[in-house]
Amino acid sequence: MPKKIIFTEDQIQEMIHLRQNEKWGFKKIGKKFNVSSQTVERRLASLLGTDLGKMSLKYSYDEYFFYDIDTAEKAYWLGFITADGYVNEDRKFVQIHLQWKDHLHLEKFRRCICAEKRIVVKKRIHSITHNYIAELTMNGGIFVKGLTKHGVRQNKSAKEEPPINIPDEFIRDYIRGLFDGDGHIDKKEIDLRGSYKLCKWAQKHLIDKCSASKTKIQFDSNIYRVYFCKNRINILNYLYYENVNKNIVLDRKYKTVCGILDRKIM
Repeated sequence: MPKKIIFTEDQIQEMIHLRQNEKWGFKKIGKKFNVSSQTVERRLASLLGTDLGKMSLKYSYDEYFFYDIDTAEKAYWLGFITADGYVNEDRKFVQIHLQWKDHLHLEKFRRCICAEKRIVVKKRIHSITHNYIAELTMNGGIFVKGLTKHGVRQNKSAKEEPPINIPDEFIRDYIRGLFDGDGHIDKKEIDLRGSYKLCKWAQKHLIDKCSASKTKIQFDSNIYRVYFCKNRINILNYLYYENVNKNIVLDRKYKTVCGILDRKIM
């Protein structure tokens, strides 16, 4: 029986880095560590919880996109998927549904994760409303793992927990993703829907950063909702800051915000 190959923690992290950031193939990584490509593939599959049969050498999108939340773009889309996505940990896929008029927002996400042409935004008919919706699906255990390590879960109530391991500098981008996914903004009030814990966490952050009002979190239509009336202009200026990347805002809501703030749409 062949001797089991033991890798140090530093070697494992380097393998992940080479695969994730440098886009090395299993064969090239194996040559660097004097092991076979099959050994590298099995070890990474075991560590990252993915199906070996689905772990190909060529990715059609950046499956490691959410592994480290180190940019505003990653924080925003993490918040957006938390609010408006569906994660299936068992079958290892992520799906986002939006009303069809917002389908270009999913095209922004496709570009962010470097998706190839064969991953497309599909036009569907909603089974209940019978309205057209936009659907985007990403398959892959690595992609799902990146989301779950930051607090996103399959079950809706468990999924909407406060985020894990997000640098403070990107929290407002994460919260903007929540608002774009499941918030409401108009001239009189703004509100955010989600689990009680997530609403409470977002409220506390906006109180600290924007002097937002501490209102009672209400339970409405099987979901919690937190309203922001006092200093809502401060909140909008904070979340939709003037030099915000337009590739990580929902155009429809951004237009509303610019109207409220009397700001030119860039």
